[in-house]
Amino acid sequence: MAGMRYLGPARNVTEGRRIVATLDAWRRAAPRPRAIALAWAAVVTAALVMVALHTWVTDDVFITYRYCDNVLAGHGPVYNPGERSEGYTHFLWFILLTIGRALHVDPVPLGRYLPMPFFAISLVLLGRISGRLFPGRGGWFGLPVALVGWAVHEDARLFASGGLETAAFIAALLAGVDALASHHPRRGAWSGWAFSLAVLLRPEGLLYAAMGAAYWAWTDRRALRQYALTGVLLCAPLFVFRMLYYGYPLPNPYYAKSGSLSYWSQGWLYTRTYFGSYFVLLGASLGAIPIRRAWSAPDPDARAAARLLTTLAAAAAATIFLVARGGGDFMFARFFLPTTPFLLLLLEAAVHSLPRPALRAAGTAVCAGLIVLGVVRKHALFGNKKNVAGIVDEPQFYPEFRMREIRELAANLGPCLQGTHATILVGGGQAALAYFTQYPTAVERFGLTDETIAHQPIRLRGRPGHEKFATAEYLYQRGVNLRFHFSPVRNVPQYSLLEVAGVAGDIVVYDRAFMEHLKTCRGARFLDFPRWLADIYIPQVPAQRPDRLLGDWNQFQHFYFLHNPDPEGLHDRLRAALTARGLVNLPDTAAPVLIQDPGLLQR
Repeated sequence: MAGMRYLGPARNVTEGRRIVATLDAWRRAAPRPRAIALAWAAVVTAALVMVALHTWVTDDVFITYRYCDNVLAGHGPVYNPGERSEGYTHFLWFILLTIGRALHVDPVPLGRYLPMPFFAISLVLLGRISGRLFPGRGGWFGLPVALVGWAVHEDARLFASGGLETAAFIAALLAGVDALASHHPRRGAWSGWAFSLAVLLRPEGLLYAAMGAAYWAWTDRRALRQYALTGVLLCAPLFVFRMLYYGYPLPNPYYAKSGSLSYWSQGWLYTRTYFGSYFVLLGASLGAIPIRRAWSAPDPDARAAARLLTTLAAAAAATIFLVARGGGDFMFARFFLPTTPFLLLLLEAAVHSLPRPALRAAGTAVCAGLIVLGVVRKHALFGNKKNVAGIVDEPQFYPEFRMREIRELAANLGPCLQGTHATILVGGGQAALAYFTQYPTAVERFGLTDETIAHQPIRLRGRPGHEKFATAEYLYQRGVNLRFHFSPVRNVPQYSLLEVAGVAGDIVVYDRAFMEHLKTCRGARFLDFPRWLADIYIPQVPAQRPDRLLGDWNQFQHFYFLHNPDPEGLHDRLRAALTARGLVNLPDTAAPVLIQDPGLLQR
């Protein structure tokens, strides 16, 4: 293929001499190539400015922050002291966030800005890889199509903020590809480092690490030995630690999200929404034509580049298959972003196969324009917080003012819970509230941090990542006291309604000692259940329907009687009143039923 061969120093040239040679080439570059490089540098700068202007922080990262703070408090990497479960999937990112918290960096700006340097690194690496794979046509002095495409890709920029590890994961993958494309004598070790970092950042890194191993097995057995040794030394300790400390080889969210099961219907929908928006990425298949042509080229460097691009194509196809099989994610684009740079490089191969510079420039402009059109198509699907089968454009739900509101709520609520042994249910979108309020014990509703919930079977397929949830039996077993909501609820029994420090919620288990403490909190409003039962409910038993009375009896056991002493004899008084109403042989341990779920745990 025209222009497809490796560039780089000779194998016996040190990295330091390569850098000197690059700088010398820059000094000797003609004014026009230098101007082109400056133009691409301006594109990178503009992309970073766009990221900085649209920063956000996702709620999910506050799950990791709770782990960070527990480590710093001496409790170990746990969500609740004494409960071992790995509720995050990004071990190395967790380490970086913990370092940030140890330096007393506020969690909100830490989440907003920590991913940004990795996005910048990805752009730089795409320009560098382009120059190596397409010398004379790509790179910083040519047309780095993939770099331009990544810079204008809105979701690439959005996940350059947000607090998640996505940008760092992609940077590690591209560093690995850059090492695969190099002529450095230690390229096997360098690529091993990069792909090992990807594994430490996300379990999906194992797929790309296997890609790197396959490439070296295909092209250079000596580099493969370096690669394998580096990977084992860096990654094996993490898996040993997981087994010894948590008892499982993969993070808890893998099991909570049923990563081993297939969910094709949702997965294909997730795939269609992404590639239906960014349909230009399907043009990556056109790269097969020049790559196939390069297989028989006389230039060995062209053949080597073709092998690498073929490997990237296989990795992209495997990613698309696995994401579709697993049902995708509830965040639009996130699971496909890591493989998108590979697709852009394949698209770049097709553009650089065009015979004339004007056609290649037009092809680059068309690719960038179609990616921008993809942004428009995405907003047509997800604008105004709309969802497609539970898939959402996540940044829309976390504007800056929402984080301020959550911190204000937490500042009022936190003092009411400090020093107690309260257990609070954490609903969807409430990880930040749990973090800033510092719940004494928190049970994440969908099992991301809870081993028991994560390993239960799925009863009904639904929104990806939100299909397993705490059952009534488990919540009562755990003695969950409260669950909070971001707005008042009215479709639960009056005796369970609660408001504390301006935060609405409901009571799951009425613990007398804890509820007496809550009475001292500012703005606390709820019914004193024992008094209400004695003064209002029992006297009204003769006028109530038997079916309602039987349901209330069963509910009261789990709500109150199984968790509290009964000095007033309310249990016997209630049984006597119900017996007089004709209800006999009342069970004390009926199957638990959670008070009606108000549905506010959904977005």
